[in-house]
Amino acid sequence: MKKKLFIYPIFWLLSLGLLTTSCSSDDDSQSIVEGNKKIKITLTVNNVAENDYVNLTIGGTKVNQTTVLKLNGVPQNNVSVISFSNDDFMNGTVTYVIEDIDGLYVANTSGIINDLTPDNAQMTYSYVAEVNDNVVQNVNNAPVQGTNGITLNFNY
Repeated sequence: MKKKLFIYPIFWLLSLGLLTTSCSSDDDSQSIVEGNKKIKITLTVNNVAENDYVNLTIGGTKVNQTTVLKLNGVPQNNVSVISFSNDDFMNGTVTYVIEDIDGLYVANTSGIINDLTPDNAQMTYSYVAEVNDNVVQNVNNAPVQGTNGITLNFNY
C-alpha cells in the first residue's frame, strides 16, 4: 500500500511538469516576422489601345516609412502606392516589376482592365505575385474580354 501512495505524488509532479512546459521556445527570430513580408509583383499588359481602360494600383505600408516601393529596381521616394493607366502600357514598356524596399506589413493590388477596342489585337495580361520568395499568384497571358474585363483585388 505504501508503494502505491509513493507513486501518486511522482505521477502528479510529472504531469505538472508536462503541463507547464512547451516544446518550442517563444523566440521566433528564426522565422519571418508576420507583417514584414518580402513582396515582388510582376505586371504585364499587352496590346493596349488608346480607348481601352487600364486602372491598376499596387501599394504597401510599413510603419514610419514613406518610401517603401521600388519600380523596376528604382526606389520611389515618398511613395506607398503606384498607379498604372493606359499610357503606362502603350509607350514601349509593357512589363513592370514592383518590389518592397525593406519588407512590408501589408500589400495590395487592385484594379480593372477592360478591352474597349475589340477590333484591335487581343489584349492580354500577366500577373505574378511573390511573397517571401513564394509565388502566390501566377496568371500568364490571360485574355481580357471586352467591357467585362478583368478585376484584380489581392491582399498580401
